[in-house]
Amino acid sequence: MRVETNIPSGRKRLIRRHCITRIAALTQWLSPQVWKEAHQAHGSKRSTPRWKLHPLLTVVALMTWTSGDSEAERFATARAFYIARHQREKRPGASLQGFQKALAKLPLPVWHALFAALRRRLICLYERSWSSLGFVVLACDGSRQACSRSAALEKRLGCCSKPEAAPMLSITSLVLLPAGVLWSWCVGPGTASEHEQLRQLLRTLPRCALLVADAC
Repeated sequence: MRVETNIPSGRKRLIRRHCITRIAALTQWLSPQVWKEAHQAHGSKRSTPRWKLHPLLTVVALMTWTSGDSEAERFATARAFYIARHQREKRPGASLQGFQKALAKLPLPVWHALFAALRRRLICLYERSWSSLGFVVLACDGSRQACSRSAALEKRLGCCSKPEAAPMLSITSLVLLPAGVLWSWCVGPGTASEHEQLRQLLRTLPRCALLVADAC
């Protein structure tokens, strides 16, 4: 069945331009070197039959750009986009549950390698435009996020305030101020020290970094 749409021609051109921009952004940021480092940390024997590393991480990235009323809708859109761009490759799994299971099995070292490679790629592309008087300015701040009151989270995160309070996460983040981009972050239980989390993030700072923070 063919569905006719009444999208104005100007709107169609804008949609096409946005699609091209997103494809160019993925190609520019997720360069072959970034994928090489992610695969080296992953190992070829750890992939699930239906979800290889490349489609898994690409769909995750695409889901941040898609719209939908539910995670299932965003997943379906991102997966369809991936298939359209890689028609000669084997199609990844079709179920959201399978995608989530594959994502949960992905080892943390793969994420660390991917994020580190992405930061190096961003520096390579945009360091000159980010630099201010020879410094790359980043902001640091911490926050706490309430979690659902489940037995597993209460056991893992403990209590950081009143006994009847919900379990909390402590999140300390570094933000690249010139671009407004989240640079790196550290997550722990609500009782975690912001100072200690910042110390863990220092290794992610680029050269000539100028850190802006409050009296944490």
